[in-house]
Amino acid sequence: MQIRRYEGGTSQPTLDVIRRLAIALGVSADMLVFDEKEREPSDTLRYQFETISRMPEHEQNMVRDLLDAVIVKNQVAGAIERVNKPAAKEIKSTRTRGGA
Repeated sequence: MQIRRYEGGTSQPTLDVIRRLAIALGVSADMLVFDEKEREPSDTLRYQFETISRMPEHEQNMVRDLLDAVIVKNQVAGAIERVNKPAAKEIKSTRTRGGA
């Protein structure tokens, strides 16, 4: 009965339920939560990762450092954008109410 609610979208399983279902079904929790290939890299990235894995360790470390830097830069830019959006909405609503 509860599974029917999950499938129908009227109820959401807790993390503990997802974990227990994954164990009972012998699959990863990712298989229960994400669509097929939703969390996998594209074929191009997969090929690049395989190529990098054959590089000497010091070159792999350089690539990891570069990837980390780009990821952090992207996350910071996203955080700044999210912080600024409410401020932009407030300015717009102030203007429409006869403010500045």
